[in-house]
Amino acid sequence: MAVIVLALARAGPAEPTLTITLRVLNYAEVPEKTLIQAEEEVTRIFRKIGVESVWRHISLSSEQNPAGSVFRQSSVPFLELSILIISRSAAKSMEERLDLKKEVFGLSPRPKDGRGGRLAYVFHHRVRDFVIKRTLFEQEGLVLGLVIAHEVGHLLLNHTHHSRTGIMRERWDRQDLRLATFGDLVFTPQQADSIRAEVAWRMMEQENPTPKRPTPRAKQHTLR
Repeated sequence: MAVIVLALARAGPAEPTLTITLRVLNYAEVPEKTLIQAEEEVTRIFRKIGVESVWRHISLSSEQNPAGSVFRQSSVPFLELSILIISRSAAKSMEERLDLKKEVFGLSPRPKDGRGGRLAYVFHHRVRDFVIKRTLFEQEGLVLGLVIAHEVGHLLLNHTHHSRTGIMRERWDRQDLRLATFGDLVFTPQQADSIRAEVAWRMMEQENPTPKRPTPRAKQHTLR
C-alpha cells in the first residue's frame, strides 16, 4: 500500500481535459432533432481524438444579421468557437459577395486580429439540398455534423489544407458517408496531434497570453 501511495504522490496533478466550447447560432432554425444528431456526431469525432466538446445555444434576436458577422471574430471569447448555421435567404448576399460555388457547404474566415479562427458558417440549405439529392433523409443530422466538424477542424488546424482520407477531405463521396455511418470518418493521426496541440495552446494562451503558436496561421477556407 505504501508503494502505491508513493507512486500517486509522485505523479502530480492530472493534466487538464482538452475542451472546446461550441456556440451554436441556429439562424436556419434547424429542427431540434436534427441539431442534436449533428452535435452528437461532432462530439463523437472530437472525443475520439481526446478533445471534449461543450455546447452552448445562443439566443437570437431579429436584429442580428449573420452575414454581417464575418470579420467580427474579436468579440468571440478565444476558447469558444461560434458556429453560425444560416438559411438560404440569409446566405444569399454572402454567396454573391464571395462568389461561392454551389458545392460549398461552409466557410471559416480568417480573423483580422491574427489570432486563431473562432467563427465558422454552415449553409444549412446546401446540406439539405445535398441530403435530398442523394435521398439521405435519415442522415441529415449526420451530414450536418460532418460539415460542422470539418469547419471546426479548419479553425483548429489553422490551415486550409485537405487530406486524401478522413473528415478533412475536400469532397466526400458515398464511400466516405458509408464510413461516417460506422463512425470511421475521422481526423488523421497527424491532424489529431495538431488539433490537440492547438486546443492546449489556446487554453494556456487564455490564461497567459503569448505570441507563440504550435501551428502555422490560416487563410480563409471554404468547404467544397
